[in-house]
Amino acid sequence: MTVFRGLCIIYEVIGMLLSLSELRDRKGERSLAFSVSLESLEVLGNDYEVKEYPLATLSLSSDGRSLSLRGKVSGVFSTECARCLSVADFTVSTELSDEWLISGEGSEELEDISESGFLLDDGDTLDLAEYVKQALVEEIPLRVLCQSNCRGLCPNCGVNLNERDCVCAEPDVDPRLAVLGRLLHNKGGVENGGSEKKNI
Repeated sequence: MTVFRGLCIIYEVIGMLLSLSELRDRKGERSLAFSVSLESLEVLGNDYEVKEYPLATLSLSSDGRSLSLRGKVSGVFSTECARCLSVADFTVSTELSDEWLISGEGSEELEDISESGFLLDDGDTLDLAEYVKQALVEEIPLRVLCQSNCRGLCPNCGVNLNERDCVCAEPDVDPRLAVLGRLLHNKGGVENGGSEKKNI
């Protein structure tokens, strides 16, 4: 279904697929809003459950030769806390901004959309769901905490120190190493999805 509103065309995109032929032939702006049906993501061997389907809002502009895409996507995910291993929910939200060449000769300024990795095998269909998914993957935190002051697990008996104190005797720690231990404990992660960024 296509709805015309002045110069802006709002599309109901079936399966989040968009025809490049249509973008070349029908120049102008298009606004899209859709949720991405994901159950989970796996990033660097870590599993992230989707708590709320990511919602994407996009604005596309085509002049017949190039395609400009701007927008944002946000979703709620869940994984294990890096310290206590309990469930930790966190939100991923990121801005989207890309521009590709969709027709004509090559350009030094723009990447050809065929090299983007988001086209289906027919070479004429842009998979917006895959584009949004990859944008989320790049923003998934490497390290998530259930709360900023998570106490973690007792290294001796394994009890969750957020829930109760254990009865283990305090180990003798070289005071010269105590500061280093605190630094390692506090490294990365903040409450509700704060993170230590990763390189992908």
